[in-house]
Amino acid sequence: SARQEVKKKMKMASGDEKRVLDVKQIALKILANSFYGYLGYIRARLYVSENANSVTAYGRDNIQKTKSIIEDDFGHRVVYGDTDSLFITIGRDATDEELKAIGTAVSKTVSEKVGMFFDFEKIYKSFLILSKKRYAGIKSDSDKMDMKGIETVRRDWCPLVTEIMMKVLNTILRENDIQKAVDIT
Repeated sequence: SARQEVKKKMKMASGDEKRVLDVKQIALKILANSFYGYLGYIRARLYVSENANSVTAYGRDNIQKTKSIIEDDFGHRVVYGDTDSLFITIGRDATDEELKAIGTAVSKTVSEKVGMFFDFEKIYKSFLILSKKRYAGIKSDSDKMDMKGIETVRRDWCPLVTEIMMKVLNTILRENDIQKAVDIT
């Protein structure tokens, strides 16, 4: 709940204040994840494997409940879901305003039915899932590429990989030309 409060404040902030709030919400996320990891660490003083296992079981259960609500109550297809994100496809042409209204209604309903806060965040014009927690998409509101977990945002890859991956992603997501992307590599 503390992290959600910070994220809510971020929406109204700008400049340095927004950057500070973003760092704070990331720190809260890391703290929660670290505590979960500590519960599952066999040498920890608070080690109780059942507690760590219950965290992941609860998360899986929430994702399944959320998926069912979205697909059964709203008729939209969930195309990807992990610990803290679900991506749905609407399956028809719609304006950004219509999509925001749908996303807001979905997040409100899911929050009420699951008992956890869900927030509608973004709309992608095009989206590519590489694997679990590795994806890229072109955001509708800014036309910027948003990437998670792939070589372009990781610092443990050489610059050549980043450069080629950016060319491939731009070709796929902006031009929708798979063969051209293959030829780049």
